[in-house]
Amino acid sequence: YPTLVSMVTAGMADASPRVRAAAALATTNLVGAMQEPAIVAHAQGLLGGVHSILASPASAGYVVYAAAATLAVISDELSDAPSKPMGSAYSAFMPHLTSRIEPAIAARQGRLSAELLHAIGKLAASAAGAAGAEQVSADVAALVPSIASLLARKEVSDDRTLMRGVHTTLTSLAAIATASFMPVFEQLLPGLLHSAAVEVDIQLDRVEQEDPAADERDDGWEVEYHQNKGKGLIKLRVNAFQMDEKLLALDALFSYAKALGGAFHPAVSTVISTCLPLLAFKWSPKVRVSAAMALAEA
Repeated sequence: YPTLVSMVTAGMADASPRVRAAAALATTNLVGAMQEPAIVAHAQGLLGGVHSILASPASAGYVVYAAAATLAVISDELSDAPSKPMGSAYSAFMPHLTSRIEPAIAARQGRLSAELLHAIGKLAASAAGAAGAEQVSADVAALVPSIASLLARKEVSDDRTLMRGVHTTLTSLAAIATASFMPVFEQLLPGLLHSAAVEVDIQLDRVEQEDPAADERDDGWEVEYHQNKGKGLIKLRVNAFQMDEKLLALDALFSYAKALGGAFHPAVSTVISTCLPLLAFKWSPKVRVSAAMALAEA
């Protein structure tokens, strides 16, 4: 590994932004192939290359995206390392990640915003439990409200992938600073329950044959065709936005229940009353599975 590590770290310091981005992404593949002791041994060099990108105001968005993705992978791979090496790296990286969130969201750079949030969650989770991690817990407690407030931003609500990223990051932070997260969760819960229970618009039509051209123009709807007992076809149209809203909420409820453990108890009764009827939701097996998972975790 020393030769490969030397090559990617040199690449992350290259004068060309494209080379830096490619080297950072190559690092994610390299780290994924390394055993934990090897990652620990080379962490300083790898993290140094990532830091040089994140710390530079001149780094282009796509280069920052690659560096954030690499940091998330390294943090995740080292989360169970006995030496907790990311504990000492936390303070060097977190300010650069958090300072880039607002500009990225304002510019509607959804993929970049989501990856920055991903890195924040993974870095915090990996650093928690390290010696002197009191500062991590304090930072996370302060970070939770600002991350949760992103859900009210139109740039976020218009981007379901980014919304999922916010909830995933909040899940990681909730496991670290549960007491600080609970007031935020109490504010999030009614909206999640409402979205989980949202009525999904369904349309059924009898047709003679499939019409792929018309289906492509059916923006915002998922279309399926089913045999109608030898009498043509049944065309099923499902409002994709509403269905995704329902699934996102159910997945978030499952994740929060898992992260909060016993602290989730006050929400159990309302989650059960919302999710139980969805076990019979005939329009989507994904909804039935997600509801069952949320119920099992609650």
